[in-house]
Amino acid sequence: MPRFLAKFLRDKPHLHVSLTGLPSTTVMEAVASGQADIGYADGPSERPGFIFETRSLPAIVAIPMGHRLGGLAKITPQDLAGERIIKQETGTLFAMRVEVAMGGVQRRPSLEVSLSHTALSLVREGAGIAIIDPAAAIDFTDAIVLRPFSVFIDAGFLEVRSVYGVPSTIVDRFASEFWSFHDALMADSGLWN
Repeated sequence: MPRFLAKFLRDKPHLHVSLTGLPSTTVMEAVASGQADIGYADGPSERPGFIFETRSLPAIVAIPMGHRLGGLAKITPQDLAGERIIKQETGTLFAMRVEVAMGGVQRRPSLEVSLSHTALSLVREGAGIAIIDPAAAIDFTDAIVLRPFSVFIDAGFLEVRSVYGVPSTIVDRFASEFWSFHDALMADSGLWN
């Protein structure tokens, strides 16, 4: 989002924008209350009062440089036995999906974070391995090893708008251009099949 936002604002010097990283439930609340015109979140897309657009993305595995798993073409849950997993906050939909995929695989005590960027920074420093969304990993491709995960975990997200929101040409343009930017970035990165 920061990369896209910088590009979007280049020819709009008078546009005020607020970019805030929030848990998905808080994003939904901000959009519902009118505090935000648009939000991006993880979560079910069957809530009344909202308009959703979704993207499904397969989660990938982020591994520290030089780690023994970096040589594998694809990572399985069993490959992660005995490893420290840097995971997203317990209770999020994505965290639950990861736990289901990992099943009974024994791991070292985990490290829990609230933001993907924090997880990837910790991977870069060798603190553990993360199962992560590919969009978050784009800025780390030169500092960590990224591999496909053998189990599909949906790491996609939703664009969230309120059905009661005031129509806005600039918000419509932002949303349209964001999806185009996002899809092109994922295709160019090779992280999204």
